[in-house]
Amino acid sequence: MNNGKGGNRMRTIFYHLVLVGTFIYGSFVHIWYLIFNKGEKRYRYVCRVAKNWGKNLIWGAGSKVKVIYKNGSEEEIKKISQSPTFSWIKNYNSIDEKGNIYFAKDLSVPTKPHELNIEEINLYLPKLKTRENRIVSVFGLFLSILHIVGSDVTYTQSTLRGAVNKFSIVAFLILVGISFFAINTLLKILVNWFHHQELNSTNMKQTGFRKKRYLLMFLPFVAIRVLFFFIFFPGSTTWDSMYIIKEGLGYWPLTNSHPYIYTWIVSLFSKLGIKLFGSVGIGISIFNFLTLVVTSIIVVFVLYKFFEIFNINKYLKIGLFIFYAFFSNFIVISFTLYKDVYLVDFLLLFFISMVFIIYLPGRFFSSIYSLPLFVLSFLGVYMLHRKAVIYVLVGVIVLFLYSKLYKKQIAKYVIISILVTLLFNALGTFALRPEASKKKYDYLSSRFQQLAAAVYYHPDSFTKDELEFYDSTLGLENNKNFLYYEADPIKDLMKNEQFQGKEKEFFKIWWKGYKTHPKTYIDAILNLSVSYWYIYDTPDRAYISNYYHNMYKGKYNWFGDKTIYDKGFSLPLSDSTNSKFYDNAYEVHWNFGKLAVFGMFYRAGLYTIVLLLILMLAILKRDRRLLPIVFFVLSIILTCIYSPVVNYFRYSYAYMMIIPLLLPLLFLKNSEELQDENDGLFFENF
Repeated sequence: MNNGKGGNRMRTIFYHLVLVGTFIYGSFVHIWYLIFNKGEKRYRYVCRVAKNWGKNLIWGAGSKVKVIYKNGSEEEIKKISQSPTFSWIKNYNSIDEKGNIYFAKDLSVPTKPHELNIEEINLYLPKLKTRENRIVSVFGLFLSILHIVGSDVTYTQSTLRGAVNKFSIVAFLILVGISFFAINTLLKILVNWFHHQELNSTNMKQTGFRKKRYLLMFLPFVAIRVLFFFIFFPGSTTWDSMYIIKEGLGYWPLTNSHPYIYTWIVSLFSKLGIKLFGSVGIGISIFNFLTLVVTSIIVVFVLYKFFEIFNINKYLKIGLFIFYAFFSNFIVISFTLYKDVYLVDFLLLFFISMVFIIYLPGRFFSSIYSLPLFVLSFLGVYMLHRKAVIYVLVGVIVLFLYSKLYKKQIAKYVIISILVTLLFNALGTFALRPEASKKKYDYLSSRFQQLAAAVYYHPDSFTKDELEFYDSTLGLENNKNFLYYEADPIKDLMKNEQFQGKEKEFFKIWWKGYKTHPKTYIDAILNLSVSYWYIYDTPDRAYISNYYHNMYKGKYNWFGDKTIYDKGFSLPLSDSTNSKFYDNAYEVHWNFGKLAVFGMFYRAGLYTIVLLLILMLAILKRDRRLLPIVFFVLSIILTCIYSPVVNYFRYSYAYMMIIPLLLPLLFLKNSEELQDENDGLFFENF
């Protein structure tokens, strides 16, 4: 071959053809052998393939290899090194358990050929036990399917890339297979790393409530929130917030569309602002500031109890505190007029009750503060979101299934909580007399979306009578505004009065659509939920909207230019909505979600994957204490699957707050039994 420039160019082209060709051939030929074979047979096959692949690449590059044996190696090396075309290439080498020095023909240890050992990067991956390998494989396959389905839905809004045929199915299986090998390897590395971690004891001495330590955590935590609160003064208000304010001011009757007790409390602060300051905005700001303080107290309390009672790694402590204190989504929502803020506060109290019932039952049930804490959390969740009480019920069920010695105490606490909640709700209903929710059929929003999708994409598959029924209830005109990622255009504009009493007929047509277009129905649900179980391409940031802008200047201009509710407060609207501080803080919050690393924390699907990994490690570890808590959190995620809007932080906020707190529990010893000494110190002086 010509050694000129043209020859070198042709050699380069030829080499890359060999490289790409062997890769393609191996991907489509060898992969099937690896799938259907295992053990020693698969290992030997891999070694043979790797050897042939190396030979082909060396041949394609036009190179030669000189094999040097142990005997006479020094003379051979000296002779070869004198050649002008000689180059040294460092090869991987190590010493096995028997003290034998070897040069690797693969990346395995000679005495343990199924294990990976690369000393240069301190990587040692032993072969997993049969049980461990099966569990890891199951989770690896499940995560692989989630990954491929999630990417399909995210980028094409449809499973199997749109069409169902032999090609799409085969392509899906190939992609899942490739993804499985990658994810399964990463999971094995994770498991091996976890095996080498020192598990901490949970048996720590109780010292009572340390006010100074709590304040050291609380002050910086609340300070950053107060700073942002004044920048976004008078706090953040949303579409739902304006509905609540308008109900509270008497424009509409008090209803249970939003929790009537929450609306009533907001109305008290609104009227207080008018009476004392001549401004609803000031009343709303006081309420938002109070929400900020209460939320900070509860979150810091939960962190403080975790850090004090459990022997947590100091770096994990620091990481958790920084995350909860400075994550902008958590900062913004703490002063947003959302019922969900207080809902999550009470869920956190229930969560910590669960943790201590499982890990410190003796101390918990002996404390005089435990019953009020449990009752308050149960009551708060029910009064702020009746549907969310399912989370508490799931938590109670798993506590019963887990506990052996404290079933009576749990039953006692649950019965008292139910009675108090029913009594409080009865008194509130009698005193305030809220009307029934105007949105009676929100619970069917996912079903509406499925039928709407079928009508939108396949109108010819429905009869004239069925379309007339659809038009009289959900509205064919509304279907023109159909959005694959949001159910609101259908459910918010449906004709409630016409739909009432026709649920049976609706489900008949809905079931026909499901039988005719099952893929469309599945795609409709997945498009509404993909961000909650897949690392969605769009970060989900907490919503920020200014009260004054919504009230008088925004798109919907709730009160027009009538400043009758804020005439006593002279803050110019331009200063509240377009100030430099406001714009800069907004940009900081918004742009954090775009960062390569930090942006991942703004994706709700990441937390779901972390929870699945925690579940896998808990099963491998045989951690009976952690599993009930994991199932409790899973119930929250599962409800998001039937949410009416994809990528909505308000819905994922609950489990994003709780899941990081499971990490310390993962590193606790299984066999360590907490001693019930120092009973009564659990909430002492708090």
